[in-house]
Amino acid sequence: MREHTEKSQQFIGVSFPYATVFFSSFCIMTVELVAGRIIARHVGMSLYTWTAIIGVIMAGISVGNYLGGKIADRWRARHSLSVLFFAAAAGCAAILPLNTLVGALSLLMTMSWPTRIFLHVFLVFILSATILGMIHPVVAKMALDYKQAAGRTVGGVFAWSVAGSLAGTFATGYYLVMVFGATAIVVVSALGLAALGIVYAVAALVSDEKRPLLIQEAEASVRSLYHTAAVWLPGATTVFVSNLAFMTFELAAIRIVAQEFGGSLYAWTTVIGVVLGGISLGNYFGGIIADRWRSTIAIMTVFSLSALTVLVSPMLGAFMRSWQHEFFFFARMSWPMQIFCHVMMLCFVPCIFIGMVSPIITRRLLEQGRAPGAAVGAIYAWGSVGAIFGTFLTGYFLIQWMGALPVIVATALLLTAVAVAYAPRNPIACMLLLLACFSLFASMASSGILGRAGEKLRLRSSDRPLVVYEDESQYSRITIREDAQDPMLREMLLDQLVHSRIDLRDPTRLLYEYEWVYSAVMEKQHAHSEPVRAFVIGGGGYAYPNYLAHARPGSDIIVAEIDPAVTEAAHNALGLPRDTPITIYDMDARNVAVDLTRAMTADPNFEKFDYIFGDSINDYTVPYHLTTLEFKRMADALLKENGVYMLNMIDMLDSGAFLAAIINTCREVFPSVSVFNTGRLPFVRDTFIVVCTKRHIALQDVPMLLQRQYKEYKGRLLSDEEIDRLIEKHNGITLTDDFAPVENLIAPVVRTRAGDSGELHLQFARRYAEQNDVERALRHCQAAIKVHSRWPEAYEFQAELLFRQGDVDGALNALINATDGHAAPGAAWYNVAKAALDAGRRDLALEAWGKCVVAQPDHVAGWYNLGVLYGTANDLQNAVNAWKMALKYRPDHEDSLHNLAAAYVMLGSANEAAEVLNTMREYGIAVDPGLVDAIKNIREQTAPRP
Repeated sequence: MREHTEKSQQFIGVSFPYATVFFSSFCIMTVELVAGRIIARHVGMSLYTWTAIIGVIMAGISVGNYLGGKIADRWRARHSLSVLFFAAAAGCAAILPLNTLVGALSLLMTMSWPTRIFLHVFLVFILSATILGMIHPVVAKMALDYKQAAGRTVGGVFAWSVAGSLAGTFATGYYLVMVFGATAIVVVSALGLAALGIVYAVAALVSDEKRPLLIQEAEASVRSLYHTAAVWLPGATTVFVSNLAFMTFELAAIRIVAQEFGGSLYAWTTVIGVVLGGISLGNYFGGIIADRWRSTIAIMTVFSLSALTVLVSPMLGAFMRSWQHEFFFFARMSWPMQIFCHVMMLCFVPCIFIGMVSPIITRRLLEQGRAPGAAVGAIYAWGSVGAIFGTFLTGYFLIQWMGALPVIVATALLLTAVAVAYAPRNPIACMLLLLACFSLFASMASSGILGRAGEKLRLRSSDRPLVVYEDESQYSRITIREDAQDPMLREMLLDQLVHSRIDLRDPTRLLYEYEWVYSAVMEKQHAHSEPVRAFVIGGGGYAYPNYLAHARPGSDIIVAEIDPAVTEAAHNALGLPRDTPITIYDMDARNVAVDLTRAMTADPNFEKFDYIFGDSINDYTVPYHLTTLEFKRMADALLKENGVYMLNMIDMLDSGAFLAAIINTCREVFPSVSVFNTGRLPFVRDTFIVVCTKRHIALQDVPMLLQRQYKEYKGRLLSDEEIDRLIEKHNGITLTDDFAPVENLIAPVVRTRAGDSGELHLQFARRYAEQNDVERALRHCQAAIKVHSRWPEAYEFQAELLFRQGDVDGALNALINATDGHAAPGAAWYNVAKAALDAGRRDLALEAWGKCVVAQPDHVAGWYNLGVLYGTANDLQNAVNAWKMALKYRPDHEDSLHNLAAAYVMLGSANEAAEVLNTMREYGIAVDPGLVDAIKNIREQTAPRP
């Protein structure tokens, strides 16, 4: 009974450290995630920014882990934690004034942007990160004092720490940034840490620990961790490599997921969540294993399983991807659930095995008599150093050099090398090392046996015949492919989004609707070829900047494109000349805007811009620091008095939360804000063009002008009443540098990405039809119609399938149903008539062609065929009237002219027939000699006899 009571007390006692480390990790992750939002107002949000944030915070935590280990072995835990939590709260609170102070330092403003970004991040975050890093080793030492199994205790501390990071990721990404500004989140985190400080201060006062002094007896009973390199170096190296591998695998996985699903909030939070969940579970199991089995063979086994699961993860991910395309069960899942399933297959199991390493190594160090605090602190510290190294190596170099898939294989090879180092004579480890080497070569081979093996193992992408250029940059995978029908048409894909379309023959030919709106608005103020001064945010395929350079010679065009690899791709494969007159800055647009603003302030002769164009939203990845009120004010300051700021964005009109926030923010700065769409249905994703002007410009006729020039344009100008209702519906959100939850606002659009269930049914119907499985195709087609009862496309495909089955009546009924709600009802009724005539249903054909020309009076083929049916029924007068209508809309229609002449001959109207033949000659149409003879005979017969 006493033993049971003691175990219960130990469990309750050790739960308190677990809760502590969970909450502190939650706060650390929250601060790390909002760090970018805090500093973006000063330094933008480029690769340099987020790698500096990760590097500096992890470096601070690593130093803090080391110092925390020292503190844990020398000071009473509760007293130490009280001081540390108060210090961490002060450090977090200091982030805000430090950010303002450092952002105003004139010394930093004279430095290059990469140097300035790093120093800014370092000065703002290093103090708080170091203090936060001290907490975990002290908590771990406190947990070990409860005398539970050391491995399980350490594993629990690691597991609850990672679980706290996981909870912080989801809470911050999905809730906190949507409700609170970045400043409020940091303040709340600081208050939470201060509350923990109070809890531990009270605990220290009421505990049995009487001395907040150095624990001299502890120093006498244990040896220093760093007494000899032989003791700590193997363990430190092992943890360093495992964390390096973990971070490398995570970053490569994020890139692979982005290529399939884009870089939305759901994508990156799911990857982080699944990875951290796997690591947390691995920490827990690793602690259990460490108490029972911690030999070198155990470590070899864990690393071997880690390597094997990492190696097969691309294949499992590819299987999941194919299932999502091939099986309706997976295809109908919501977009977030598809991402989750894909990431689980790719990442979860490998991370469990990688997560087992740290508790096992820590337990081995403790078994050798190492000081508990120093041992745990060292493991945390070297793990953080490995994660830093993995982040910079992968983010800056490996992915760009090798590509995401080879990086994953290289990670498996590294893990295998550690397994062999622990058991060099183990045949399994050696065989796995050879397999990993072969796989790495196969993943990087472009052809031959190795290349084919890489494709079979899903370790490299299959060759695609239409792709003319591929590259992997630090930001995305860049693919340029040519059109299957017209090789001179090319498009650029960034990950899975088609970002630009280019006609290599004519750079002045625009192929996107938002580009048409941009140009139509420009022509309201500047004649077609008049040069302008323009700032383009986001180069992409350089379709629009290159258009301006050619259509408006002499224009002064500045482009901010954050990814230099994208610019290089445009030079290599999209026709952007190397000697282009466009000024290109390969940097964050916010940084460029800051530099331009500074130049404008310093130079009274600085020429402001006629236009600023925003084209920086890549699919669901929104650069929030370019959407805020502060950036709009910067844009306004850079524009001339008649200047125009235009940006394109995506949303759904039915939800419209992101669109409403953008418009409301723009209205805070610009007197006149107008919005165009591209005519999609309100419940599907659409592109919106927001036009902001300093003075009113009449834009009501722009849609009509565009529809005359581009038949494909179906967009319209949203009314002010519509916009006001949309803003009111979403509570008038204004985006600021402190509060810009753009990923959350656009989330409803992301959730529709998997596709409407009706569209999925029709997609599968087409697929089964291609496989000649007409029965299954019909079932899916009928299911699509059940979802959308007025869907012409589905009815037309149903008709096609029924014709293949020989059900003519059913097919005709389906075609008739397709006319209801059809975008082109005239064409729909024409299809009914043609099918009815082929089926011998002349009465239905006559009725359908009659409805065709009523729905579309200028349908020439409809009038012509209607005349033919009347003619074959000997109703010549109606036939004549029908052919006359066809000629009204197309005077040179040869068949109508010929039949009309023949009809007049049959009616005995020689003069009318001769007039039609003269018209044919005027159009260069050959005249049937038989008609000429017939007219001559009629005239001879009707001529008065002498």
